Amino acid sequence: MIVKSADTDPPLVAVYPWMETQAEVLSCHFRFARMHTFTIAMFSPQREFQISFTYYAHGQDFTDEFVSPDFMEQGTNFPVYYNPLNPRQNSKSFTDYSKRSSLATYGLAASVFWSLLSLVVLRGCS
Repeated sequence: MIVKSADTDPPLVAVYPWMETQAEVLSCHFRFARMHTFTIAMFSPQREFQISFTYYAHGQDFTDEFVSPDFMEQGTNFPVYYNPLNPRQNSKSFTDYSKRSSLATYGLAASVFWSLLSLVVLRGCS
């Protein structure tokens, strides 16, 4: 939120601290290494647990997930911070970029593909 007191003054940014609440583990499952087209198994983490949890904020229950190297028992409570302006946003959720392969990975794969394709086409022409 940006508040201006006068046209000549610089904008003042109102900072809202995230609030703490207790979350409860709903489930904890071991995540096996996924084989994607652009990943190599040796770069995947050794141990990963996908943990589903719930927390109460601003009169509502929210459910989310995160990945941890440590196992957590169902029913375990732990602290979580949430954004009071958007209580669905919390300190433990997945980040969008972690769910996607990087642009560099796709670029490398496309480069290899086009190189191989051009070799096949050039070899067919001679």
